[in-house]
Amino acid sequence: MDSNARVEKFISDTKSRLSAGKKRLPPGTLPFVTITSQSGAGGNLLARQLLEKIEQCDSDNPALQGWRIFDKSMCQQVLTREHLETSMNDMLDEKYHSQIAEFVMGIFGDQGMQNIAYVRLSRFLRAVASFGKVIILGHGGAMSTRGLAGANHLRLVAPLPARVARMAPVLNMDEAQTLREIQQRDRDRQRLWKTHYQIDSSDPEHYDLVCNTDRISIDTVANFQLSLILDQIGERHAQPA
Repeated sequence: MDSNARVEKFISDTKSRLSAGKKRLPPGTLPFVTITSQSGAGGNLLARQLLEKIEQCDSDNPALQGWRIFDKSMCQQVLTREHLETSMNDMLDEKYHSQIAEFVMGIFGDQGMQNIAYVRLSRFLRAVASFGKVIILGHGGAMSTRGLAGANHLRLVAPLPARVARMAPVLNMDEAQTLREIQQRDRDRQRLWKTHYQIDSSDPEHYDLVCNTDRISIDTVANFQLSLILDQIGERHAQPA
């Protein structure tokens, strides 16, 4: 058996094991996907490709219609809108605004106010996921939505040199600058998980599937994830042409 055949057999066997472990979703429950990714491992590309493949499925099943991506820009809008100061303006009489702001800033600083905003984002992500048919990219989506039926939690990793090579032209930086940027982004993401969930984001037990995109193409990962979604909703033969 050549190397390509061995890889295909491994993917097929892994898919069979995962499918066997995932029960058909209860009536009225819709699937959703969370993607947690090391910087430069291909999270954004995977989200776009998976969405395209879902849209190309040969099926009129409502569970495959109207999918969307909830990405960094949308999360940032929620964080901005849900900043504590904005919430205070909505809830409190004007004469109390400065007093409450001084109190919170005095104890927690601005970071404390942002932490409260992040809790609101986490609740919002959980609400979005509960309706299904969404691909949540980053921002602790896997933890915000843990325990929800229909979940598909996916993590992408890749060796640092491969991620630098992939990101350098995107960031328009040289390799040294790109390396520093990637390392900083990874630290920020790890700190976010530690701060808000007290867990290590690199622990594979938090995910249904962990893929090394230096060894497995984004297209293959997208096809693999789509197959799992189709199994969940009983549409195994709806793969795109």
